[in-house]
Amino acid sequence: MRLQGRLTEWRDDQGFGFITPHGSTSKVFVHIKSFEGLAGRPSPGEIATFSVGKDARGRPCAQRVRLVRTDVREGRTSPARALQLVAAAGTLSIVVVLWKSSRLPDAIAGAYVLFSIVSIVMYALDKSAARRGTWRVQESTLQLLSLAGGWPGALAAQQLFRHKSRKQAFQTVFWTCVVLNVVAVSWLVMGGMAWLSTVDTAR
Repeated sequence: MRLQGRLTEWRDDQGFGFITPHGSTSKVFVHIKSFEGLAGRPSPGEIATFSVGKDARGRPCAQRVRLVRTDVREGRTSPARALQLVAAAGTLSIVVVLWKSSRLPDAIAGAYVLFSIVSIVMYALDKSAARRGTWRVQESTLQLLSLAGGWPGALAAQQLFRHKSRKQAFQTVFWTCVVLNVVAVSWLVMGGMAWLSTVDTAR
């Protein structure tokens, strides 16, 4: 018999959480491997249908879990997702234009491209690991890559793989890294490099 309930707790870094069936206060354990047709990461508050079974130790757990929104929303790209993909591509295009016009140092332009590529790879690996329930890429690593200039690639990866884009705490840190990176690069482009050269010469 299939039941319906709400995902009242989800620990994304560990790949498990708890579902509270409708009309009940008891929580049922659920592992990431128990989800079927999962196109995006689960989030607390989402509705799911599931069957109750037992794990290897004989404890109750949710099986054959399906999120109600999976077939409705995750199958198409929303305007917000499309806009962020355009923003990522546009940023890298601007970097290339500034670099070709000699307004952006080779090192900075190279960092944007290199770290964006690395970010896409890391997000892909982390998404794959999350589905398998194996070793995960640390969130601090993903955020440091964004801070170093890989945020356009990270932004694209979040939408392409539908990964980390719904986790509010992660998004808060991510956008903070984006702002810090943009401010730092803008300062360097608008005169910071010349100032640093002056300081170095003075020494």
